[in-house]
Amino acid sequence: MISSRCKILLSQTLKNPSIYHHLPNPHLSFSYAFSSRTLKPPENTNAISDYFVQKHQFSNEVATKAASLLTQLKTPETCETMITFFEGIGFSKSDLQTIVSSRKGPNILCARVDKTIKPKIKIFQDLGFSDTDIVCIITANPWLLMHSANNRIFPSLSVLKNVLGSVDLVARLLKVSAWFFQYDLEKTLIPNIEFLNSCGISLEQLTRHIFNFPRFFLLRPESVKKYVQRVDEMRFPRKSKLYIYAITCLASMSVVTWERKLEVIRSLGITHDQIFVMFQRKPHALAGSQGKITGVVQVIRGSRLYDLADIVQHPGVLTASIEKRLKPRLEVIEILESRNLIQRRPGFSAVHLITDKVFIGRFVTPYQDQLGDTYFLSKAFLNKGRSGRRV
Repeated sequence: MISSRCKILLSQTLKNPSIYHHLPNPHLSFSYAFSSRTLKPPENTNAISDYFVQKHQFSNEVATKAASLLTQLKTPETCETMITFFEGIGFSKSDLQTIVSSRKGPNILCARVDKTIKPKIKIFQDLGFSDTDIVCIITANPWLLMHSANNRIFPSLSVLKNVLGSVDLVARLLKVSAWFFQYDLEKTLIPNIEFLNSCGISLEQLTRHIFNFPRFFLLRPESVKKYVQRVDEMRFPRKSKLYIYAITCLASMSVVTWERKLEVIRSLGITHDQIFVMFQRKPHALAGSQGKITGVVQVIRGSRLYDLADIVQHPGVLTASIEKRLKPRLEVIEILESRNLIQRRPGFSAVHLITDKVFIGRFVTPYQDQLGDTYFLSKAFLNKGRSGRRV
């Protein structure tokens, strides 16, 4: 029997469906209201697991997990229609296993194909998304199929297409982050873009940064305005192309964390004014952890080759890997100097900025006989370069 509290909730929801979306935890409240109708777990869990393994060649791990979650299935064949539909539009066995083992996998498999899933896929198709893009987007974010077709999926895709200008760019963005389906873009993305544009940031730069900082653009407009205000209070020039980086840097941490970070940097011997010079030159260099910043400064100063002034002038060094880049390069430069193999010390950019290939060509290969074992450092550099990874 449904409790009086649940009856009230159900009555209010039926009269005004939108109230459901404003509950603190709508999924919990709704499932609680209908808890008396929850089906008991079926006794044929093994049969469901065997079905996925034998019929669809799922791994035992995925099949067992799916069977334990699909408690509402009466027979394993119930989800056959859904699997057949997905296979028909290009989903591979691997894609299907990813969907089935996701948090919303059971809900998707047990949904009605014609009523629940097909209309949502059709929206993507009608807007011009390729089957390949649809497969990639949904496999990475199966839960988006549980959103309303007309109230969330279509409006979100339409807004993104208008903002980015093409379906190809929307597809690329959604492969990076599908958070855009979690928010009302008319109340987040659009007002944030309009406000930032009014601050002097070009639309071209903003759309480019949506790919780099997707969740930033989904913040409440009030929060974005506060971050802009803080950056302006630091006298950061709005005309600078780094202005947006300064804003997103502050948005990546709380005020308390930022203040503690400034305190740590000052304790390393860098003055307040120098910190803001660094911030204006490379805002995101200060987005790293306090430990990382401290470690970089200590390694640079410990080498006695370069000093704090170099760090202030080249704050990008704070983002470099200590073990894979700074220590090996400083060691090579120190050996070259101690053996008088170079006439003058390399500029600071050699420590953190130039590529491994360039560094090896200038400071390792010409002196490989004199460097001895240090030459083997180049093998690590070269292997990283061949794999296309930056170290």
